[in-house]
Amino acid sequence: NRGDEDGKPITLKADATILATGGFSADRTDTSLIRQYVPALASRPTTNGAFATGDGIKMARKIGVKLVDMDKVQLHPTGFIDPKKPADPTKFLGPEALRASGGILLNVRGERFVNELDLRSVVSQAIISEGDVYPSSDGAFFAFCILNEAARTLFGPNALGFYWKRQGLFQYAADMDELAKIIGCPIDTLTQSLSTYEKLSTSKAYCAVTGKAVFPCVIGTTGPYYVAAITPTIHYTM
Repeated sequence: NRGDEDGKPITLKADATILATGGFSADRTDTSLIRQYVPALASRPTTNGAFATGDGIKMARKIGVKLVDMDKVQLHPTGFIDPKKPADPTKFLGPEALRASGGILLNVRGERFVNELDLRSVVSQAIISEGDVYPSSDGAFFAFCILNEAARTLFGPNALGFYWKRQGLFQYAADMDELAKIIGCPIDTLTQSLSTYEKLSTSKAYCAVTGKAVFPCVIGTTGPYYVAAITPTIHYTM
């Protein structure tokens, strides 16, 4: 109760009340709402800061407020892994526009494995299913997000520069050899993957492996490339 001019508590009656105290994705305690309602995601990083601990929701529950849909927690497939601090539980969000501009996802073997433009939930689960864990990341499943000059232009050079130059989240690869070294995959596999994708994205043909049928730009065997490690990350606790 806020209190009136005399400091006495007052009661405001309403048909509904909006509780705007923030989410709970950063609560790592044993009593966290994530552990209670979505335990499978308890170890996942989040795009939210350390302040998102659900204290307001816990207080409301304590006085008898009924909670609903607490399991509606969304993973975003592209939380950036900072190579300087890979185990940081808070990740910089890699916006949807990275993939909408033509960015593709590769696993550690240099293979495409998902329609990059599919639902967040589908892309996130595909990354997890690949089973690749980033070193020293506290178990973060990951993939590589690859842009070329065409994708960089669509995304916006200044926008990419922010993530690359200012935040240090992208690496630059002048050609296929450098790209293979960054990924740590065989050059033959990478060449096959990008050659196939170049043909698909040029002809805008249906990809039988991933179901992709929309290609924002052509990406192929000609560099340069811009490379970031990304991991499925809790974005919304809805």
